[in-house]
Amino acid sequence: KYLEQTGWIRDILPDATISTDVIVGFPGETEEDYQQTRDIIERVRFDNVYPFMYSPRKYTKASLLNDDCSKYEKSKRFESLRLRQIEIASENNLKYLNKKMRCLVERRMKGGMLLARTEGNTRVLFEGESSLINKFVFIKIEKAGSVNLVGILIS
Repeated sequence: KYLEQTGWIRDILPDATISTDVIVGFPGETEEDYQQTRDIIERVRFDNVYPFMYSPRKYTKASLLNDDCSKYEKSKRFESLRLRQIEIASENNLKYLNKKMRCLVERRMKGGMLLARTEGNTRVLFEGESSLINKFVFIKIEKAGSVNLVGILIS
């Protein structure tokens, strides 16, 4: 059902972004479980995945479970998933090249560029005046990376 619903989102709203949080190494997670998680990531092609390594949290039911996945295995799964997601996000963001995007300008970054976000919450960096902060602008996307798009102000 989840795959069906994410498929509908992609069909009806092609510029929508879909993200998820993933915990690797949860007590009882097998290699097969992890591979099924990877399969879902490959099939959905999330725009962002926020991976975490399981660690017990006081006062949670999970803290009572046997933490049976080694730190090495958690780290290996985490890093593998993180690197694959960078590739997927980079590929996904190519669809924005040469597109005109409506963005809300958020703030100036340390490097001097302004940070804006698309309606799908994708980060866009561009050169502009500080007076644009908290305003909507249109930006033509010229570069696409795994985390940021880079563009030029067109309005």
